[in-house]
Amino acid sequence: MNNRIVYLGAGLALAMLVILAMVLLLAASFVAAAPIERAAAPAGDPAGISVSRAISIPFGIDSPLTLVQEGNAVLVSGHGMCPEGGEHYQLRTTVEQDGTRAMGFTEGDCAGGAALTWEALATTPPPQQLQPGPAEACGMVQVFFPREGAIVHRWCVDVTLQ
Repeated sequence: MNNRIVYLGAGLALAMLVILAMVLLLAASFVAAAPIERAAAPAGDPAGISVSRAISIPFGIDSPLTLVQEGNAVLVSGHGMCPEGGEHYQLRTTVEQDGTRAMGFTEGDCAGGAALTWEALATTPPPQQLQPGPAEACGMVQVFFPREGAIVHRWCVDVTLQ
């Protein structure tokens, strides 16, 4: 009888340790996940259903970037990887240098899991001009899904203008 109690107690203690380890691993995965911002569901979503995805959207900006139009614009280029289920993307970009800001926009089809390259002409308001040298380029991409709305990803990098 005493041996059964000892075995039962040891088994119960082991089961509790396994459950505790699983809870800690689950909590760690939530903490490690990058926050994902949700855009509004597309028009025509009658139920207002919102689905969250815990995915990563790797997008980047090339350097150096080419100044055009006598410094009134910069050709911003980069790369990306569309997440599974994505159909379309819209990308806004800014380039800032010493208080001068150029803004651009591009969009395109987004086949889930496919790599893509993009270009956007970012322009400054007159009479501001960008100069060759260091700057900061930022991007914001929205990837749209057929029934689930969109996810948003933002990033910034240091670049060189030439």
